[in-house]
Order: sequence, then C-alpha cells, then structure tokens
Amino acid sequence: QKLDRAGALLPRLKSVAGDEPFRGLKYLDASASLSGWQGRIREMMRTYHESIRLAQRTSDNNLIYGEYNSLTLLFERLEWKDSVRLYASRAVSIASPFQKLSYPIALVDIDPRNESVARPLMTKRLNEFRERVPASIWPQADALQLIFDAMAKSDTTALIAAYRTFTQAVGQPNVSNSLVLGILLVREGQFAEGKTQLSAL
Repeated sequence: QKLDRAGALLPRLKSVAGDEPFRGLKYLDASASLSGWQGRIREMMRTYHESIRLAQRTSDNNLIYGEYNSLTLLFERLEWKDSVRLYASRAVSIASPFQKLSYPIALVDIDPRNESVARPLMTKRLNEFRERVPASIWPQADALQLIFDAMAKSDTTALIAAYRTFTQAVGQPNVSNSLVLGILLVREGQFAEGKTQLSAL
C-alpha cells in the first residue's frame, strides 16, 4: 500500500521537476528506489543510467559521482563484478579525496582476493585524504579502513562493528550505510536491530 502511494506521487514529482536538472534528479532517484522495492531491477538500472546523463548536464562532479555510485552499489548487490569495476572506475575518476576511498573498498567487496591490489591503493588514498582535510575528519577515514580490513578478511562481525564506527564518525545516519548495516544484521540473525536500521530508510 505504501508503494502504491509512492507510485501515485511520482507523476506529481515529475511535473514539479520540469526541465530543471536538480529537481529532475530527485524525481529519478525516487523512481529508481521505487523500482527497486518493487523488484523491477532492469527498470531501476535504466533509471540510474538516465540519472547519470542528467547529472552530467549539471557539470557538478558530486552529483555525477553520486549517480555513478548508486549504480555501482546496485551492481554490487547483484554481484555483477565486471559492471562494478567499470562504474566504480568511472566514479573514482571524478571523485573527491574522500570519495576515492570507496574504490579499493569496492575491489575487496567484489572479491577478498583483490586485497593485494586494493590495499596499497587504499593506503595511498588514505594518505592523500589526510593530507588534504582537517584532522577532525580523519576518524571517518579510519572507520573506512576498518571496513576495508573486515571485507578483506570476510569477517561479518568485524564489518558490522566497522559500519557502526563509521556511522558514529560521520555523526548522522547515511541511507546507503544503514541499508548495508541492516542487511548484515539480518543475515547474522540480529533481526530486531536489523529491522530498526532498515525501517529508518
């Protein structure tokens, strides 16, 4: 019923967006999310590709990176490894120093055996990040290192703890991280906490 109401609101959101790209991206992201919840994965992919093209019209690298990253995360969940590599590399080509940390993490998430390639890259990215930002933000990078280490070891318990640490370091919930953390908790049988994380989305 909630999905039906959300679907009914989409045409109104599209009408409000008009030809304005920033509003258009909000509409497309909402449409992609609805398609995902309805299990229409091909439609979700098509919408994300449209979002990338629209974001490129803005020349805003943060927006373009965000749309590439959304598609990369979808491919990660589908375990389409070649697509993950392709779109993660496109995202990292325009990423900020902090955003560039996601690429080596994606490599070990695809396959822990990529650690030998990903770890030196992770170290390089962390050093670049620390050189460019205030020390007050370093705990976020430290938490990403924990996420990387847990993925490299395929240690789900450590990965859950690392995502909790990252959320604390950022200081506020993040939709993508809450989704990953919720799924991990459910997989580990921690249903109550997993439901809390997922219900907040």
